[in-house]
Amino acid sequence: MQCYTDVPLNPAFVTFMQSKGISSTFCMVRNGNEEGNYLISAEIPDWSDKISKTVFMAAGAQEKIDLPLTFKDKFFSNREFQNVQIQYFVEKDGKTIYSATQKGNVTSATQLIFGMQTENDSIFAPFLAAMWVTPNDPCIERVISAAKELMPGRAFSDYQGYAGKSDEEKAYMTMQQAKAVYDTLQGHGMSYVNSVTTFGDPTKFSQNVRLPYESLETKNANCIDGTVLYAAIFEKIGLEPVIIIIPGHAFVAVRNDRNSSSVTFIETTATGTKSFEEAAMSAEETYNSQRQGVETGDNQSMVVAIDIVAARSLGVAPFPNTNDACDVNITAPAPQQNPYYPTVPVTPQITCNDGTPNFQCSKTQQPLACIGGVLFPDCFDCGCPGGYACFYDGNCYAAQ
Repeated sequence: MQCYTDVPLNPAFVTFMQSKGISSTFCMVRNGNEEGNYLISAEIPDWSDKISKTVFMAAGAQEKIDLPLTFKDKFFSNREFQNVQIQYFVEKDGKTIYSATQKGNVTSATQLIFGMQTENDSIFAPFLAAMWVTPNDPCIERVISAAKELMPGRAFSDYQGYAGKSDEEKAYMTMQQAKAVYDTLQGHGMSYVNSVTTFGDPTKFSQNVRLPYESLETKNANCIDGTVLYAAIFEKIGLEPVIIIIPGHAFVAVRNDRNSSSVTFIETTATGTKSFEEAAMSAEETYNSQRQGVETGDNQSMVVAIDIVAARSLGVAPFPNTNDACDVNITAPAPQQNPYYPTVPVTPQITCNDGTPNFQCSKTQQPLACIGGVLFPDCFDCGCPGGYACFYDGNCYAAQ
């Protein structure tokens, strides 16, 4: 009899894994010579509810029992690395036959673990950044309410309003809406904070990321903070944002139509100091430079595109809302008459080195999937070969 929880427990990672049916907490139970019912329980006092499962086991049977914990709000609002105790109990015929306590840890809820080191491999999983894109946060609605004052007709439009328009007109409509959001955030006083970032570096595995409402409250954001803030606003409007990751940096793009390869880029770190026009051109130049480096084999170049629509389809839901009300006052600035007519960049089709298209499973390297041009283990969606079982790290291991 042995129970165990994979620690440290990270809210984003645990939430995603449980959405794939993979529990961080489990017990290995081996029955004796008599069949019987087992009541198996686990909890983290103050952090989770108690979960209990009743399992019938035949004589001599051995079984792995998953215990997916239901966490309390504290787990998602915590901002510190804290020690916890995980408690386990097993009863048979009304008698406790096993109890144990495991020492563990929980990370800050804002710590994004976008990669991990397993025994045999390094896993790069930046798509979890989509959890920080929280369109239903009440502060996001407040930004939109202010920004729409800068729009003709005082309203934003999703892609349904693009029907019948030319590609150039669609691009202009997207830029017009993006500029209204940008100018509103600039008027709010958002500024860039040059905090340490490891985002986009596959050799570093975590990054503290502010949730959008936290950036709005403090008026401070580093590159990834600002990127998820803009992405949340665009998703709420009904547009399709894309998080662009390059070595040590991140910025946002938004599609100029549904499923379009034409996008508008925004350098979010420029919000406090430059015009929208400068921010758009800067991000476009950065993207094109990195893509050129990738295409010419420059090992220092990298582009990972996290399509929020695709991430949602993979089961990466927004972070559980811990902000029930918005105390941030946001007002629209005076309109500025400086129309922007840049060239419309076209993002090339992203594929991985084995030819697998973006967000599809490899046909030759199961269970690998292509995410933003990077192959990583994803047995949850791609399955395992015969005789192998899917484990929490996304890899397939020989079934025992």
